[in-house]
Amino acid sequence: MRLAAVTMVYNEVDYIDLWCRHYGAQVGAENCFVIDHGSDDGTTDGLDPVKVVRIPRSPQDDAWRAGMISRLCAELLTSYDVVIYVDVDEFLVADPRYHRNLADCARAMTGPVMTAIGLEVWHLAESQPAIDIGRPISLQRDWVWFSSGLCKASMIREPATWSPGFHSTESPVAFDHLYLFHLRYFDVTRGLNRLARTRQMPWAFDYIGRHQRVTDEGWLDIVRRTAKRPKSKVTDLDARKEPLASLLRDVVESQAGRETETYKIKLNIVSEALLPLPARFHGRF
Repeated sequence: MRLAAVTMVYNEVDYIDLWCRHYGAQVGAENCFVIDHGSDDGTTDGLDPVKVVRIPRSPQDDAWRAGMISRLCAELLTSYDVVIYVDVDEFLVADPRYHRNLADCARAMTGPVMTAIGLEVWHLAESQPAIDIGRPISLQRDWVWFSSGLCKASMIREPATWSPGFHSTESPVAFDHLYLFHLRYFDVTRGLNRLARTRQMPWAFDYIGRHQRVTDEGWLDIVRRTAKRPKSKVTDLDARKEPLASLLRDVVESQAGRETETYKIKLNIVSEALLPLPARFHGRF
């Protein structure tokens, strides 16, 4: 089972080492591909044996990016059995209760894609210190928040055409104990630094990426409000059990009637409560 992992970056020094460590351990560093979209801060310097493809900087255009990555991953499938695409702040973890690693998870695929169970890793800034990037994130953050917007078809074994933001493909949703942990809100300081960068960079169209150009106070308000959500007492986080089972069923059912739409699922299905990260995931990312 040969796996490749792909991401695309622009000035991501806060994340690139984490990404390379995680996916290098899962698929082999020589099978990791980083598309560098014009970084000028040394993000992709010295990553060998990770393969770096440098392209000139252009205004951020999520539709163009999804199309380009779709074509690249289709080409990689001529050499690999399965290709993973994730953003640089997205970490795929196979539930160790069902799969030993991502390769094991890939072997379980029965269709063209596997959809990840999307979870935001949350920084409870009032009680948790800043992140230590040298230690596993899962040993420093205890709470996650389910979001259908992160339930992405992140693992493919046949060519796929991703929608902008990589939220869906033309294939139906297929969950199988694969989790996507998103680090957008895992550390307040790093999040604000990234927000400052995405606000300043040019965008192809004014109407896209607005959530990445909010004010600092607007972003912090999201952090504070979500941190105050109720805390679930359910500690298992198993896809076959509540509350995830109902949430995933809602995601699957949301496909009905959306066959011709850009996004094949509803992107605003979220858990009411924050969910505790079970011990079996500790040290996995």
